[in-house]
Amino acid sequence: MGLSNNKLDKLLHLVSTTQNDSIDCDQCLEHIAQYAEENLQGLTPCEQLIAIKVHLELCPCCQDEYSVFMEAFITLQEEDGCS
Repeated sequence: MGLSNNKLDKLLHLVSTTQNDSIDCDQCLEHIAQYAEENLQGLTPCEQLIAIKVHLELCPCCQDEYSVFMEAFITLQEEDGCS
């Protein structure tokens, strides 16, 4: 049983993007709100938050959490702008 080309491509992508200082989902979620807020403000992420960016590129579950934070922050900004 061999790997399909699609699965092989995904596997090679994951291997090529693995870093020694990769973080797991728990570590990502600890700082995801800060990352979302700074991203919304257009700030360049600090070194600690770059690991969040890399993790989000690889993890659909954390991408979903990030989207929720971004929507919440955008809503808060819009509400602040209306008052």
